[in-house]
Amino acid sequence: MKKYITGCIIALIVVLIYNPIKATISNNQTENQSISFQVYKGSDYTAAAYNTASAKINILVEKVTGSKRTSVWQQTIDARALNQYPDVQNALSKTITVNGISNSKEHLEVTYTLIYNAQGTELQMQNGTVLSKTANNNKIMISI
Repeated sequence: MKKYITGCIIALIVVLIYNPIKATISNNQTENQSISFQVYKGSDYTAAAYNTASAKINILVEKVTGSKRTSVWQQTIDARALNQYPDVQNALSKTITVNGISNSKEHLEVTYTLIYNAQGTELQMQNGTVLSKTANNNKIMISI
């Protein structure tokens, strides 16, 4: 009987120790996450009113852990005339990979700012998204 009780106690101790260790190990796994950016004009900018209008784009990718934000990638697409941006079939494309994203503690956020300029008057429009942890390749479509 003593052997049975001792065996049960040892088994219970092993289970109690194993579960927290397993949870800690699985929570520290990291992944690489790919993001594809597509930039295109979403309207027909051939009218004369758009001849002096341009747009610049600032794109920022941040790794977020709790309340801490870390910039992991940033790019500016220099100002160009609105009619010089390609249509959706020929969109400007860029794919990046962010390494070492913790599955349980971190996520990526993308923020982009469109800066329109028409004869010296600027209009800034900001948009952002939290990227899916389950998607292998997140696609961000930026329409000018």
